This record gives sequence, structure tokens and C-alpha cells, in this order.
Amino acid sequence: MPHKNVITWTTLISANLRNGYLPKAFDMFNHMREVGESPNEYTLSALLHACADPGLRDVGLQLHGVLVRCGLERDKFAGSSLVYMYFNSDSDLKSASCVFHELLERDLVAWNVRVSGFAQVGKFGVVKRLFSEMRRFIS
Repeated sequence: MPHKNVITWTTLISANLRNGYLPKAFDMFNHMREVGESPNEYTLSALLHACADPGLRDVGLQLHGVLVRCGLERDKFAGSSLVYMYFNSDSDLKSASCVFHELLERDLVAWNVRVSGFAQVGKFGVVKRLFSEMRRFIS
């Protein structure tokens, strides 16, 4: 493919991630950036989901930095994936909550990521409170 854009790069990266080829996906991401193509919220979201594994937390933190440099850390799509990464990589409730509160728009996806993150760590009192808050904000 002689001319790639952010959509084709993201498609290739996502396909590699879905098939379990994490190193190849990250190599493609690095190459994408080397050739001057900037990632978008979908590119970074796919990679952040892969970094929800505790062994990839440091990579997730680096991607958080990329999000900030790209001005996407407050985007609801990329931001929700960042919240997901923090909850799942090491149950970092504080960082996940900080990212959630900084989102420009908190849609149903963002709320569900937050509620499920607290449920995963057994904070059911918080889950109940958040579910009530979510119903007020989403309605």
C-alpha cells in the first residue's frame, strides 16, 4: 500500500491486536509515527485496550503521554479507553477516576467503564452510588 493514512494504519494496528500480534501492532504504531502520521483517538483506544494487561502498564503510561501530546486525553472515546486501561492494568482507581473527571463529555460508555471498574475490585458501595449518579447525568 503506497499511501497510508491514519485510517489504514489504525486498521492494520487493530487487526494485529485482535489476532494477538502485540509486538507487530506496536511496531506498526511506532513506524506510523516515524513517517509523520499522527494517531487519532481510535488508534490510541485500540492500543490502550491492549495495555489493560498488568504486564503492559508501563506502555499504557507512555500512551497516556501520547494522548496528552495529541490533545486527546479529554476525548470521550480515547479517555474511556484510558480509564479502562487504568482500572484493568493494576486497579489504579485514583488515576482512572481522575481521567474520568477530566473528560469533556461523559457518555454511557465512559460511565459503564467506571462503574464496572469499581465492581471488578469489589467496591460495591461505590458502584451503587455511581450507578445512581450515572442515571441522573445520562437521563
